[in-house]
Amino acid sequence: MSEDFKSINAYFDFLKEHLKQLSSVIVNSELTFDQRTNIEGILKGSIQFSDGSKLFVMEYIFIEKNKLISSTYRFHWQSIKEVLIKRWDNAPHHKEIKTFPYHLHDSNIIKESKPMTFLKVLEIILVEMKNII
Repeated sequence: MSEDFKSINAYFDFLKEHLKQLSSVIVNSELTFDQRTNIEGILKGSIQFSDGSKLFVMEYIFIEKNKLISSTYRFHWQSIKEVLIKRWDNAPHHKEIKTFPYHLHDSNIIKESKPMTFLKVLEIILVEMKNII
């Protein structure tokens, strides 16, 4: 993501607008945009997609030199039957993974992962949904 953000509220406003544009794919959004300071905040909640799957979100973010930094996150995507599809997180376990602490739970397999943000995960999910449908 190449956008510059001067404040956490600028990022939150960007997200809200972006989510509105995805209304054909997102049928319900229960996200909380918690501003902690002018440059840090927490995004929490869930999104339900048109296929019935859900994404549960927890992301602690801050702005540094107008760039978004996702310092702690957990993005849990599950099927309509509440079965894990994928979960991206950076909890400090799975030290055997080269990208530690960044990793992906892909069903029952732990894989390497780049650092993620809510927008990156959302983009991956939308691409995978297009490939499934």
